[in-house]
Amino acid sequence: MSLCGENKSPLVVMSLCGENKSPLVVMSLCGENKSPVVVMSLSGENKSPLVVVCLCGENKSPLVVMSLCGENKSPLVVVCLCGENKSPLVVVCLCRENKSPVVVMCLSGENKSPLVVVCLCGENKSPVVVVCLCGENKSHLVVMSLCGENKSPLVVMCLSGENKSPVVVMCLSGENKSPLVVMCLSGENKSPLVVVCLCGENKSPLVVMSLCGENKSPLVVMCLSGENKSPLVVMSLCGENKSPLVVVCLCGENKSPLVVMCLSGENKSPLVVVCLCGENKSPLVVVCLCGENKSPLVVKTLCGENKFKG
Repeated sequence: MSLCGENKSPLVVMSLCGENKSPLVVMSLCGENKSPVVVMSLSGENKSPLVVVCLCGENKSPLVVMSLCGENKSPLVVVCLCGENKSPLVVVCLCRENKSPVVVMCLSGENKSPLVVVCLCGENKSPVVVVCLCGENKSHLVVMSLCGENKSPLVVMCLSGENKSPVVVMCLSGENKSPLVVMCLSGENKSPLVVVCLCGENKSPLVVMSLCGENKSPLVVMCLSGENKSPLVVMSLCGENKSPLVVVCLCGENKSPLVVMCLSGENKSPLVVVCLCGENKSPLVVVCLCGENKSPLVVKTLCGENKFKG
């Protein structure tokens, strides 16, 4: 014991052990009551610290706990404690060589379950994966895979349900990491329900597919175009091969139909072709096709306000 002050109260207390009576526990004492401020558990031939506990407050409950490892006894795990129960608030897992963080967890709630988990990598220890946790079981709510020098997100997944399977998956690209593909997932297997391919500076939709059935084959495909990304072609798909059943070519500011084709048969060759015209997009020509070669069977040219047969 090292004694200090008028009353010669202890300043340092060491518990000694072994033949050489080297220290086993070292406590630094402080304050009127000389309660512990730092407690170190020592180990090995050199009696370097194994655990360091920084104590604080009236009850001298732990504030920081460090587990030390290796020849230099640099920290391996650092736990910052908080609150009345001194439950963990932040846990940092450090890497051996540089002792830079590898995993950082921010803890919250009564059970101090993780709220955010950051996996760090590389020389700068920039984030590689960020998991935001939520709910009673602290199952995943958002998972971000980060990439590149700036560690901007590459994939963002929003998770939901008991198993926390993905509900939305976004693949990000470019300098601003704006979405490139957005998938809305559904069902037990979390197969895609809607797939949106985004393009351009504003990342407006280029293709929208609504998927259906066990195999989640496309049910509707829309090709979008122009500044407002209004539909250019709409295809309704049907059958095992999901070949087109109806094809609508849209045109003009309002993107009203210009040509409507009803398709049929194995080859999905046209059965009816309707060319539309005018403000109301009433039929101008109707062609009914028939036979293997799909040669015209009936051609109706419509004219006038009431579209009398011409």
